[in-house]
Amino acid sequence: MIASTLLEALDRHAVENGDKACVHFVAQGETRLQTYASMRAEALRAAAMFDDLGLEAGSVVFIVLRHQAELYSTFLGAMYAGLTPSFLPFPTPKQDANLYWSSHRELFRRVEPGLVLTYAENIAPLCEALDGLKAEVLDVRRIADFQPREAGLNPAADCVALLQHSSGTTGLKKGVMLTFGEIAAQTEGYAKAIDFDANDVVVSWLPLYHDMGLLSSFLIPMALGATIVSLDAFEWVSKPAMLLEAIERHRGTLSWMPNFAFNHIARLRPSGSSYDLTSMRAFIACSEPCKEETFAQFADRFADCGVTSRSIQACYAMAETVFAVTQSNLDAPPAIRRVDGDELDRNQRVRLSEADGRAYVSNGRPIEGLEIAIDSAEGRLLWSPAANSRATGDIVVRGVSLFSGYYRNPEATVEALSDGWYTTGDVGFFADGELYICGRRKEMLIVHGKNYYATDIEEAVNRIEGVKPGRAVAFALYSERTQSEEGYVVVESERLAETWTALKRAVKEGVFSQLDLTLQTVLVVEPGWLVKTTSGKISRKENAQKYLAAKDARP
Repeated sequence: MIASTLLEALDRHAVENGDKACVHFVAQGETRLQTYASMRAEALRAAAMFDDLGLEAGSVVFIVLRHQAELYSTFLGAMYAGLTPSFLPFPTPKQDANLYWSSHRELFRRVEPGLVLTYAENIAPLCEALDGLKAEVLDVRRIADFQPREAGLNPAADCVALLQHSSGTTGLKKGVMLTFGEIAAQTEGYAKAIDFDANDVVVSWLPLYHDMGLLSSFLIPMALGATIVSLDAFEWVSKPAMLLEAIERHRGTLSWMPNFAFNHIARLRPSGSSYDLTSMRAFIACSEPCKEETFAQFADRFADCGVTSRSIQACYAMAETVFAVTQSNLDAPPAIRRVDGDELDRNQRVRLSEADGRAYVSNGRPIEGLEIAIDSAEGRLLWSPAANSRATGDIVVRGVSLFSGYYRNPEATVEALSDGWYTTGDVGFFADGELYICGRRKEMLIVHGKNYYATDIEEAVNRIEGVKPGRAVAFALYSERTQSEEGYVVVESERLAETWTALKRAVKEGVFSQLDLTLQTVLVVEPGWLVKTTSGKISRKENAQKYLAAKDARP
C-alpha cells in the first residue's frame, strides 16, 4: 500500500524496517549508510534547526549543497517542518560564473525564499546574490547543534510538498509546484508500470536538482521502501564505470539515465574490465530522445556482463507530471519504428517504413492515472491501446499527478495549462498505442520550409570522426539574404586547429547526406566552449547567443 504522503511513508519504514538500508551514499571511494531509522532521525534533526529559525509556514527553502548525505535529510527535514524545499545546483569551476549568478539572482527575486542552506564557502556569493531580500543564508554544519524532534508535521495531501525547477534550457527556471498527493499518485502509477517495490535497489549518479534524479532516484524509491545507491555526478563523469561497480557491489536492479550517459559509459569502459550486471531489471533512458544506435551499442558493449536488448528501456517523463508519463514494457525490448524522414520533415506526416527510414524508439504506454493525446493539424488524437497517428503533433497530458501551476508565475501557468491539459512542448506520434518522441517544438529548425529536429542534426554530427562525443549543438538563425532561417552547428573538437577546415567539411557533408540539410555555417571550437545547463543539457539558446557574440567580436 502506498502511503498518502512521503513523510507518512518514511515514518512507517523507520518503524517497520528501521535497520534497512535507505541510502548508500558513495563519495571519494567511501560509502556511508543511512538506514530508514537514521534517515528519519537526521531529517527530524534538520526540522528542529528549521523550527529554530521561526520561518513562516510554507516558506521556500533552497538547498544548495554538494554531493553529501545532508542533501537527503535537509530536504525531508524542511517538509517535516512545514516548509517547501527546492534543490538548486551549486556553482562549479566549469560553469560561466556570471551566467550562473545572474540567472539565480533573477530566480531569487521571483521566489523570495525564506532560507538558503549551503556550505561555508558559498555563503558570501549567495548573500550578494540575495542582496535586498530578507532570506537567511545558513551553513549546513549548523544542523549538528540540534537534537531531533520527536515527530514531524503530517501535511495534507493537497499541501505543496516541494518546488522542482526546470533545467532552464529556454529561459528562466520555472518552479513546478508538486503536492504530496500528486507525488503519491505518481508513485503508485509508476510502481505498477515497472513492478517497482521495496526489493529494488536503485543505483544513480543523477543530481537531485534534476527532476529525474529527485523523483526516480530519491523520493519514489524512498516512498516504496526501496534502497538507493547514490554516486557523485562529477565523480561519475570522470569515471563512468563507478555506476557499473556500484551495481555489481550492491546488486542494483534499476537505474535511470539520459541518452548521452549510455554512450559515455560504453565509450569509456576500461580495457579488460568485467562487471556482473545480471541483477539489473532495467537501465531506463529518460530526459532526452532515445536513440536506436545508443541502445544497440550499450547492449553489445556489455553483453558479456549480462546486458541484453531487453535490459535497456525508455521512459517519457517531466517535472510537471511529477515524473513518468509513459514507460516501455520491461518484459521486451522497446519497439523501434522507422518513418519516412522526408515526409516527416516536409509535411509532418507519419509514413511508416519497414526496412529503412528514420528510426524512433518507443517510450511505451501511459502509466495508470495519466492520459495523453497528440494535437496535430488534423485535430486531437486521444491515446488508446490501438492509437496510430497519421501526423506528428504536440503531446498533451492530463491526470492525477499533473501539477497545478508554476510558483509565482501565473503567465507561464496559463500558457501551459488549458482545460486540464498540459502542453508539454514535445512533438511526437502514436504507433500501435505506443508513444514516439520526435523532439522539442522550440528546438525545431525550419529551414527553407522544411522542419528539422535539432536532436536529429546533432545525432548526425556526433557520428562524425573528430567531433567530441555529445558536444555538438544545432540551431537556426534568420538570414536577411535568403529571407529564411538557416542551419548552424557548433562542435567541439580535440583535434589540432589546422585540421578544423576538413572537419567542418565533413560535418556539412554528413548532415546533408543523412538529412538532406545544407548547413549555412559550421563552427569548430575547443573543448569547454559550449554552454550547458545545470542539469547537463546543452543550451541551444545560450550557445546561439554566444555564437553571435563571438561572430560580432571578430575583426
